[in-house]
Amino acid sequence: MLNRIILSLFVLLLTNCAPVILGAATSTTSVIVSQERTAGDAIDDATITVKIKSAFLQRKLSELFASINVITTEGRVLLTGSVPSIELKDEAVAIAWKQKGVKDVFDELEVREKTDGINIKDPAIDSWITTQLETKFLFNKEIKSVNYNIKTINQVVYLTGIAQNQQELDRVTDIVNSLERVKKLVNHVRLKSDSKRDKI
Repeated sequence: MLNRIILSLFVLLLTNCAPVILGAATSTTSVIVSQERTAGDAIDDATITVKIKSAFLQRKLSELFASINVITTEGRVLLTGSVPSIELKDEAVAIAWKQKGVKDVFDELEVREKTDGINIKDPAIDSWITTQLETKFLFNKEIKSVNYNIKTINQVVYLTGIAQNQQELDRVTDIVNSLERVKKLVNHVRLKSDSKRDKI
């Protein structure tokens, strides 16, 4: 049963990577989209994400599996969401670091007691924010939207990816900060020229 879940996760993540690897040139023709990660890198990132999520399941940490979001870009892992204790927070970070190919872990997890109630206050607003940003990035000719990942939790926007240059990054952050209902931007985007991208 566990193997089936892990396989399903991998297929789902590869499917989600498809827009990064392939893009529609017309309604009937698909072409390779120009982006900084190669197809191989995208698959490696998807594999890391699956391994982290499956490790949560294998250790029977259902709370981590359900409440933590994992996004991987060029081996750099972003963890968002909430956990009920500092011990589980530390364990989640440790699990991420143990996976082969992980270069860095951005720990944006919050510790919230179960008595705090629902962790996601208004998922509809979060979804609206993410959709608005994705659309604005996509239709801005000066932004390569395919290079960015957006996750919104309780109106806090977590951004990862690769910016072509500082000017593009400034445009991206300006769009996020100017969008109504966004309370905060947590930016983990790297510049294309950043030497740390090649750090193992």
